[in-house]
Amino acid sequence: MSSSTSYLLGSQESEIDRLMSQARLFEREVAWMFDQIAPAPGGAAVDVGCGPIGILPQLRRHVGPHGRVVGVDADPVMLGHASHASDALDVGVELVQGDAASTGLQAASFDLAHVRLVLVNVANPRDVVRELVRIVRRGGVVAVEEIDWLSWQCEPPLAEWTELRRLLERLWNSRGCDPCIGRRLPALLTEAGVRDVHAVAHAGIDGHDQPYRRLITSFAERFAGQLVELGLVTARDLGELVDAVDDHLERPTTIAVRAMTVQTWGTVDARAGGER
Repeated sequence: MSSSTSYLLGSQESEIDRLMSQARLFEREVAWMFDQIAPAPGGAAVDVGCGPIGILPQLRRHVGPHGRVVGVDADPVMLGHASHASDALDVGVELVQGDAASTGLQAASFDLAHVRLVLVNVANPRDVVRELVRIVRRGGVVAVEEIDWLSWQCEPPLAEWTELRRLLERLWNSRGCDPCIGRRLPALLTEAGVRDVHAVAHAGIDGHDQPYRRLITSFAERFAGQLVELGLVTARDLGELVDAVDDHLERPTTIAVRAMTVQTWGTVDARAGGER
């Protein structure tokens, strides 16, 4: 993650586990995206804000044994887990500690620069996109995957769910972050000089007994202290909201529609940065 805004979700073991599960959850979406933009064998690719694994295995599979794969993260704890995870999967990568907005990597040195679910947690998303453009060669690709809470709903609808989501959105906003940044990605890439920008949105559905359906109550409980401290809700009211949503999710007929993931990518040319 970028140190410009400390990662709201932290790096405790529970968050590491969630990010590892998230990487598995998004494997099909990543595979689909790579069908469109896969770096050629022997190329150089970087995953900025890789966390404990990110898309490092997928990058290695595409660039092959003679390609270069780099993972960047500001948190040494995340990098430690990435090192262990990549070794366990026999994925050869370079790991670099660095801010997403200032990686320290050489300009115009990659064929593909990727970032996923970093912009939603930083107050300076434009700086991160510009950094991706800076480190990509002319003709290379910048790819960004971000969240948009627009679709984060339950069915049947529940007022308490809507209120929990509103409270969490206000918490993110209090940090200068935008949990609906997914819809802004095409403009952010275009402003940074990326050409031929494409965007596709995905939204999964979690039925009964699928753990990600409870992400909203998990977040509410994790950030309870901050929500109360900011004066957004009382502890008692928050507890009642969480209980109501948990009860709703216990019903076999209730489904949770995940927050939308927006995949956006485009090409760097001489005017945008990279090789000149």
